[in-house]
Amino acid sequence: MHVSGNYYQAMIKATCSGEPAVTTPTRSLNRLIGPNGEHISTVWDVPPGYQVEGSLGQLWTSPREGTVPLYHCVVRKDNFLSGDVNCEGRTYVSRLGWIFTG
Repeated sequence: MHVSGNYYQAMIKATCSGEPAVTTPTRSLNRLIGPNGEHISTVWDVPPGYQVEGSLGQLWTSPREGTVPLYHCVVRKDNFLSGDVNCEGRTYVSRLGWIFTG
């Protein structure tokens, strides 16, 4: 999963300016495909050149009993999702929402 430089920079800028305000209780976690075949999973807006392949389910936008946070992380422009706020020693991009553990 390779993240284009522009998308990576946009995600870093968004994170640095704070996480967007969300007014809905859940958001769809979508799998996107980019112009070079790279994949990204996110709840945020579809960046230019990317298309939604499908939904991976719903994430809560605030904590609920039985949920844990899910984070978008990056290593060398490859992205992955993690339950670890430290992104397993890699770069934190954004908290996507909360997911049920069971």
